[in-house]
Amino acid sequence: MISRLEDNIDSEKLILIRQECACVKTNKYSAYNKKYFKELRENNTDENEYLKAVANFLNGRPRIGQKVEFVDGKIITHMGIKNSCGCFTVKNGWDKPESITWCRCCQGTLYSVYQFVLPEKACHMDIVETHAIDGSDCVFSTWYTEK
Repeated sequence: MISRLEDNIDSEKLILIRQECACVKTNKYSAYNKKYFKELRENNTDENEYLKAVANFLNGRPRIGQKVEFVDGKIITHMGIKNSCGCFTVKNGWDKPESITWCRCCQGTLYSVYQFVLPEKACHMDIVETHAIDGSDCVFSTWYTEK
């Protein structure tokens, strides 16, 4: 499936397709959005302090990853688990992904949460490294810009 997508769909559309295939997604009604991010924002009016507080809050939470930190204006999320892929499908018996395209699903899971951190801004994500491309961890970088 991944090979056919990579051969027939332009890269930007492919990223969106795979992000929408996320196994686990949150929405605007989630506790993250309705309660926790709102409380953190009320207690941290400075944007960088707020993003630091968000990273600390999400650190080690289920579905978010093993480690979340705020570094140089970006939220860095480590999803790998004990030097292995953090993907639920891969962990449950599938072979290691052979393409970063597979990792866009995990990116979609994270994006579904991080888009609500600063909903008035555009949320962007990059894959820094993953086990699929021979990284030692699965690391995603998130940052925000004006819409």
